[in-house]
Amino acid sequence: MEIASREERIEAIKKIVILYEEELKDSIKVDEKFDVTRLPSTIQKGIKLVTAKAPTFSNISACTTVNYVFMHMIGQLRPVINDVIYSNDTLGLNYYAINIAASGGGKDSSRNTMMSACKTAFDIIHKEREDQEIARAKNIALREKIKDEPNAQIEDLQYTDYVDFVRELAPTEVESSSTRGGLVAILNKLQNTEYGSIGVMMNEFGLALKQNSTVQEVLELLGTLFDQGVVAQQAFKTVEVREQAVSGMYPNTLLHSSPKIVFGNSAVRDSISNLFHTMLA
Repeated sequence: MEIASREERIEAIKKIVILYEEELKDSIKVDEKFDVTRLPSTIQKGIKLVTAKAPTFSNISACTTVNYVFMHMIGQLRPVINDVIYSNDTLGLNYYAINIAASGGGKDSSRNTMMSACKTAFDIIHKEREDQEIARAKNIALREKIKDEPNAQIEDLQYTDYVDFVRELAPTEVESSSTRGGLVAILNKLQNTEYGSIGVMMNEFGLALKQNSTVQEVLELLGTLFDQGVVAQQAFKTVEVREQAVSGMYPNTLLHSSPKIVFGNSAVRDSISNLFHTMLA
């Protein structure tokens, strides 16, 4: 089957818009001001909370942060859509956004405000991850103990018996200093556990992209993961540094940048366009 070009797809979309705009004009209204009243009440509450903490943050900027934190929280449970009517593939729920806002407008405080609001949920998930890791460590310790004490039970274990088998939990959020290899390593750890997903949040993303080639590699990785949460193992790596394949992991991403970098630097603009118009299409 012949694949339509990008221009042909755009023209087809324009025809659909013309076809339905009269029918949908009362339900789809485009205004100069971002109308938060059309959003779900939970999102509206989050926006009010964020803008109260960071008054210079616009409603639309606040919305990107609220959506990111909520999806990051829900993503820890790794929900998926598995509906053959919608798609033959199992699809994860994730969220990618770029927020264009002036420096000092409240990017950090908005994220911290929402994370604090969702702290109880994050704490419950973290506690469950800790409990599962301790259970894994105890099972290993019991197998070792049985070698000397065949009748040993898991209830007999002391903290000192299993503490050396407890692994540090993989982080669930990373920033612009992350590399592709580091991000894949975290995803490899997370995919072997029941809970946990990665959130990528970058402040001054445009500047980081301009100055650091590793950010471009991270973007390419995120673009690959967005649709089906899969990254194949790279065959050209040596055995010592070979990345494991990633499967079923759907990151959430929020990229903040000042407008001058995004609109004033063609290389940055082209990279963003490639991410959103090609890799995520």
